[in-house]
Amino acid sequence: MFGIAAVGLSAVAGYGVYKYVQGKQNARKIKEAVDEMIKNIDKPNVYIRDSVGVREKLSYSMREDLKSCRSSQTLIRHSQNLSSMEKKAAQCMVVIESCKLFPESYRETAKELKEKYMPIEFSGELSSEEKLPHMVEWWTKGNELITELKLKQSQIPEIVKDAHIALRDGVEWFFVKLHEKNVPLLIISGGLGDVIKEVIDQQSTMYDNVNIVANFFKFEQVRFK
Repeated sequence: MFGIAAVGLSAVAGYGVYKYVQGKQNARKIKEAVDEMIKNIDKPNVYIRDSVGVREKLSYSMREDLKSCRSSQTLIRHSQNLSSMEKKAAQCMVVIESCKLFPESYRETAKELKEKYMPIEFSGELSSEEKLPHMVEWWTKGNELITELKLKQSQIPEIVKDAHIALRDGVEWFFVKLHEKNVPLLIISGGLGDVIKEVIDQQSTMYDNVNIVANFFKFEQVRFK
């Protein structure tokens, strides 16, 4: 009996040491990750309106996580984590650009812009600084095109419904589990937040623990006199 008790005590002690070491490792990983993010703020291709505020928030977050190493949240990228690759899911902008609700002239112009600027975006011979003005030009012209369409917020559901865009298998289960455990889910995308939200609304559930950081349209409010 004493032998069993000794083994049990050793197991508990061993588990305690394991958790202690694991906590130390987690703390080190958190510090390394935050240090790397803070260092990246000063890179020339990173543009932040309030870099001082971001540094302070990252430092505060690191201090709080190092105190407990227990806080949980989930950060995912829409295009590579949620969208189905097997079903050839369309990117957010492609959903708009290929929509049959809009005139052929718009789709042709959008295609021409993509054929002109996409090779520049993925060029291995140009630096980020050299690419930047071309990307800004592409973004500006693309937004001007969308503005000319006079897109209505009420059209978004139909646009998404007709598009070849789908969530990965298991995403619904993933959302449910995070919601049940009250784990915040932050979806980050360089695409269109309106499209992402509508895809989730149509194919899953937009729970209150989900937040989307992306580009959202600013629709004009129609006022009736």
